[in-house]
Amino acid sequence: AKKIIEEAGELTFALKDGSKKDIIYECADLVYHTLVGLAFNNISPDEVRQELFRREGLSGLEEKRLR
Repeated sequence: AKKIIEEAGELTFALKDGSKKDIIYECADLVYHTLVGLAFNNISPDEVRQELFRREGLSGLEEKRLR
C-alpha cells in the first residue's frame, strides 16, 4: 500500500510538470502496484471495471449518496 501512495505522489508531480514521458512512466508504476495490491487481496481488475460501469453517468455526489 505504501508503494501505491508513493507512486500516486510521483504521478501527481509528473502531471503538474506536464512531461508526457514522465506521466506515462509514473502512471505505469501506479497501475502496476495497484494491480499487485488487488491481486494480494484476491480482487480481479474485472471487479474494478464492473464498479466503474456501475458508476457511469452518476455524479460524484449522487454516487456517494448511493453507497
